[in-house]
Amino acid sequence: PPPPPPPPPQHPTPPTATYTQVNSSAASDVYKRQSFHRLAWAMTLTFAAQFLYIGGAAIFLVDLLGKGELDFWVLFVPMIGSMMLGSWISGRSAGRLTARRLVSVGYTISVLGAVVGLLLALSPLGDQLPWAVVGCSLIALGNGMTYPNLQLLLLDLFPDRRGAVMSGATFITLAFNAIVAVAVTPVVGVSTLGFAVAAMVMVGAGQLCWSWYCAVEDRDTAVAEHPEELEPTDLM
Repeated sequence: PPPPPPPPPQHPTPPTATYTQVNSSAASDVYKRQSFHRLAWAMTLTFAAQFLYIGGAAIFLVDLLGKGELDFWVLFVPMIGSMMLGSWISGRSAGRLTARRLVSVGYTISVLGAVVGLLLALSPLGDQLPWAVVGCSLIALGNGMTYPNLQLLLLDLFPDRRGAVMSGATFITLAFNAIVAVAVTPVVGVSTLGFAVAAMVMVGAGQLCWSWYCAVEDRDTAVAEHPEELEPTDLM
């Protein structure tokens, strides 16, 4: 009998195509979930209030406060120091406070900072140091407390797709910060009051997103029975 015909040639799916399909499906599932957007925008909007001063540092310090090119430390030292302090508080509170309570405290501090910054900007002290950087430093303190916990709550939404979650949240934050730097800062940078009002709006919007999440979600972290055992004392 004649030999059987050869099998048809195989055309395996290229690995890059499979990778693209998997990641597209993961990203689609993440972006469809409303809880992801509530947390991502809560994180993005409040950090944007701080980034407003970072992206507009030259306008804020040189044009409005009359400082020179060697005086940027007067803004960044208290702001970054406050954020480091907030991160330290967040780490020390792990296992002692739930993520929801810690984030709520952080948002209270950020809102307080935005209000203080607005009141100072309305006063004669708004154009003087160190008062001009008090509000944004308090916002940074609240950000340091909330940002790590919001990231953990985001990761907890999709335990099997953490890469897609953080990629999506980071994309939203970076894209919005770029818009703030390019479109918002030049508009509000005519006065310290403009900076303070824009920061107040962004912090308020972030607080609303967090309150919305708390109203419709009951996810939270547990409090450890012996939280001191969680501290990395061997690394100190």
